[in-house]
Amino acid sequence: MAVYKNDNIMDLFMVDELGPEANMQLASPELVNYYTAKKNRVIWLTKEIDDSLFEEEKLILEWNREDEAKNIPVEKRKKIFLLLHSFGGDLFSCFSFVDIMNLSKTPIVCVNMACAMSAGALIFIHGHERYCLKNSTALLHNGSAANAGDYASLQEQNKSYKKMVQRMQDMIVAQTKITKTQLTRKLKSDWYIDANEQVEYGLCSKIVEDISELL
Repeated sequence: MAVYKNDNIMDLFMVDELGPEANMQLASPELVNYYTAKKNRVIWLTKEIDDSLFEEEKLILEWNREDEAKNIPVEKRKKIFLLLHSFGGDLFSCFSFVDIMNLSKTPIVCVNMACAMSAGALIFIHGHERYCLKNSTALLHNGSAANAGDYASLQEQNKSYKKMVQRMQDMIVAQTKITKTQLTRKLKSDWYIDANEQVEYGLCSKIVEDISELL
């Protein structure tokens, strides 16, 4: 099966053994959206943070590879837009994704479209450029862990989780204007942060005021 590569909707028509009539079979809307977003270097992160995030890591690596192969200077590269609406999830997957973001030479623009919570907030604050919509919300907290196993296993899990929470807090202090003292006080409970506060505390640099900033 072959795909014709032009600069219009014909990119999405398929030809196979069915003959010319196959040209009338348009790809699914989901497939159209996927390839349009990929062409424009847009990642819609609208899911729970888990190991499926490795698919988005692959895209960031692919786009960096393309730019490196063409010797495009960092300042002239087409930016990657990461549009966030996530309630959080697994910290292991989050840390891996953040590592790839930090390694990316191609600039990544993060936009809080609705909510960037927990692990989603950690990803948000690691964008090279960071913006939010005026009704968006961020959430910082110490999270929770599901422990299982015998006494010795539980003790090791608790030690590991404490290290992860400390790493998470260090990231927040390093990437924002929030001080360690402020963070310790605020994280005694869930900390919900509106758009103005996201700018105030340095989670992002500004609230989006013109749609062209997202294009």
